[in-house]
Amino acid sequence: MNNRAYALVAGAFVLLLGAAIIIAAIWLTGTRVATKPYIVATTGSVAGLTPHSTVFFRGLAAGRVDNVRFDPSDPRRILIRIEVDAGIPVTRDTYAVFRLQGLTGASLLDLETTGTSRELLATSVQSPAYIPLHPSLLDELSGSAPQLMGELQTLIASLNQLLNSDNRAHVARLLAQADAASTTLTRLETDLDIEARQLPALTRHMQSTLAQLDKLTVSLDRFVATVQSTDRQVNAETLPHLNQTLAQISAASDQIRKLADSLRKNPQQLISGKPAAAPGPGEPGYKGPSP
Repeated sequence: MNNRAYALVAGAFVLLLGAAIIIAAIWLTGTRVATKPYIVATTGSVAGLTPHSTVFFRGLAAGRVDNVRFDPSDPRRILIRIEVDAGIPVTRDTYAVFRLQGLTGASLLDLETTGTSRELLATSVQSPAYIPLHPSLLDELSGSAPQLMGELQTLIASLNQLLNSDNRAHVARLLAQADAASTTLTRLETDLDIEARQLPALTRHMQSTLAQLDKLTVSLDRFVATVQSTDRQVNAETLPHLNQTLAQISAASDQIRKLADSLRKNPQQLISGKPAAAPGPGEPGYKGPSP
């Protein structure tokens, strides 16, 4: 009797515990959100990506990784099946990139868009749509690492060549010249500042000089007007009298010259006077021409 009661109690406890676990699981998981399946294919490494890893869409949690497996038709490819919330607008220009999660080494899958299309990417459980995987910044850096290392080595060699003893001395001279030029420039700026402070006084002096020049110009204009008026007066009044006087002087000069010629020929004129002129034809005493 005691054994049967103990068995009944144990059975009831197990049933209650199972019911509690089921109720707790339903309460924790809540209502299942509708999702859409997509596949991301890559031939690169997917280290750090595991099932149930979070999938982000433009930085927001949008789904999870369902499984990661090799492509049966091409073992070089790895297929990543993801489940994305049905309300997420996965368009035809959507692409995926890997992103490292801090220092843990875990990888997350980011879905991004180029913004060139608004058409939704059709997908179904039977035929999931493929989303292209673009290389991440880390992948691009890893791919260009050999080239970067070569360029870095070339740069280091160039720096070593640049910093040899001769070039260091040359650089030192250049720095000294630059320092001297800086000192000269500072002195020049000081001189310019002094000259700039003197500009107001110079400007006032120039304005005073210009005012005096204006007065001188007015005086010159008046002088020119006076000269022009005097010239007109001379031309109108003085010149005719001067011309008449000169004509009279010229006539008197001719008479004096004739008198001088007559005196040279006959100086006795000064005593006896000027001889009478010989009678002409028809005048008394005219004798006619000598035979």
